[in-house]
Order: sequence, then C-alpha cells, then structure tokens
Amino acid sequence: LFSGALLHPAPHAASTTSRYKVAQRIFQEVDATALGGGKQSFVVKTTSFVQLTLTDSAGGRAVKVLVDSIHGDSLPPGAPADMLTKAKGVVVTGFVDAKGKVSNVKSSSDAGGLQLNSLVQQLLPPIKSNIKVGDAWTDTTETASGISSGNMTTRTVTNFKVTGSEARAGVKANKVDGAFSSSIAGTQETPGGSADIEG
Repeated sequence: LFSGALLHPAPHAASTTSRYKVAQRIFQEVDATALGGGKQSFVVKTTSFVQLTLTDSAGGRAVKVLVDSIHGDSLPPGAPADMLTKAKGVVVTGFVDAKGKVSNVKSSSDAGGLQLNSLVQQLLPPIKSNIKVGDAWTDTTETASGISSGNMTTRTVTNFKVTGSEARAGVKANKVDGAFSSSIAGTQETPGGSADIEG
C-alpha cells in the first residue's frame, strides 16, 4: 500500500527535485522441498531516504534517483553486514514517457544485493492525465531484471484512486492512494543446479 501527493508540473519547469522517505516491508518464502530441503520464510523491512530529479527530455522526462541512505529493521538471512552501507550514493536512472510509463531503468551498483530499481517504479507510478477526486483505475506492468546467475520477471497489478487534493509549496496536487500485488518468476543457477524462482 502507498499514498502520495502528485504534483502538477509547473509551467516551463525544465527540472524538478523532490526528496522521499520510502518504507518497504517484503515477505519472502523460499521453498526448497524439491531439493530435499524445507520451507523458509522471513520479512525484510527497510526505510530508504532518496532524492528524485526529473528533467525534461524529448517525449518525456529523464529520471535520476540518488540514494542518501537505507536503514534496515530486518534483513534476509545471510545478508552481508555492509549491504546497506554500500547503498549510499547509488544512482538509479531511467526514463518516464508522456503516459507515465517508466523504462530503461539502470542502477550504478547492485549495492550488495539490494534491488534498488524497484524504487523508481514506486516513486513514479503511471498516472492518468486530468485526474480528479473520485477517479479510479488499474495498471499492469511487467519488468524484467537480471539477478546473479539468472533472470527474473515481476508482474505488478496496481489499483489507484484519487482521494483528495491539496497544495504543496503553492503547487496544486492530487492525493493518489494505491494498492498493488506483485508476482515474480525466474530461474537461477545454483551449486545444486538450476532453480526456479516463484513469488
């Protein structure tokens, strides 16, 4: 679940910069019964502080997300001690078109295993134009990403609703709430052979 105020771009604003606090709670279950093991589940909780810059470009806006810091309340088993420290200063870039679709997302580092590219998708959900209070819609996205010795595809279905309007720094904004569910699928090579990823 997430909620945010979406600012209407100021006239002739070539570049805008905003700062965000992003709280994430991810539940993960690993099922190794096919390999003779058992099931293992854990919850990962992190809080990220990032700076988002959007710059006008042909057909849309260039995206740059700078990670200031990430703090972990709980991390996956076996995570390296310096994983969150490595995230400081990481830059994630991409492009958002006129319809709000994000593409070409790349990170300057994997930050010790953190999937920082998903931050861009969360900060820039696709939003319809000329929205008003009471409007609701659904969006479906599929994102392919490389992982160590494998690949993974994430399919996310998000339900949006405009729940109010407000002013931010003198600029008109709409408050949009969203609820989403994601499923992942992929494969990864392990010392024990090829493994399927589902979630």
